[in-house]
Amino acid sequence: GNAAEADRWLDHVHKVFGDDDEHIVNWLSHRVQHPQEKINHALVLGGGQGIGKDTLLEPVKYAVGPWNFTEVSPHHMLGRFNGFLKSVILRVSEARDLGDVNRYQFYDHMKSYTAAPPDVLRVDEKNLREHSILNCCGVIITTNHKADGIFLPADDRRHYVAWSDLTKGDFTDDYWNNLWGWYANGGIRHVAALLAEHDLSGFNPKAPPPKTAAFWAIVDANRAPED
Repeated sequence: GNAAEADRWLDHVHKVFGDDDEHIVNWLSHRVQHPQEKINHALVLGGGQGIGKDTLLEPVKYAVGPWNFTEVSPHHMLGRFNGFLKSVILRVSEARDLGDVNRYQFYDHMKSYTAAPPDVLRVDEKNLREHSILNCCGVIITTNHKADGIFLPADDRRHYVAWSDLTKGDFTDDYWNNLWGWYANGGIRHVAALLAEHDLSGFNPKAPPPKTAAFWAIVDANRAPED
């Protein structure tokens, strides 16, 4: 691929998430360039259904290898078996079924997965002996719910929240056909090249992420009115 020809994907990221696009591209590029290094915060991508969150991540899955990109539900995260921690990118889609999972329990459970230390994680896979792995997976949480989705406290330093106010109606069928057609005709390789070559000199994977307006909206949704 040719990184200079990945503008169509960059335009899509900016169209969906606006000024959050720089941090998103940096985070995703770091996973491609330094999969052995832990990013000390999860990426939260929020917005309505049908706005292209999956489409945005498709080239990233290609860049790290589909076998290194695992998708799980919150219920799966809270289960006994956790072989998914071996992923370069672990995507948790809470939009589908977080309703029956205690949000506070989910937040506490995710602490050791979204940041290091711990430097190693204990993995339990079915029919295999438990073993330890390096804690270097990158967590992406996608959600359709701002007020009643995930729980975040005001002092959280483990999540960068990017939110889109777009709706499915802001996109035409031609938009998706053209974008996916471009992927199929080599665009996905251009994005992979961009992620592999993107300048990360201004990105510190260990620093606490900026607290966006969407972050505070989620925090406020979980606070008492008097707070």
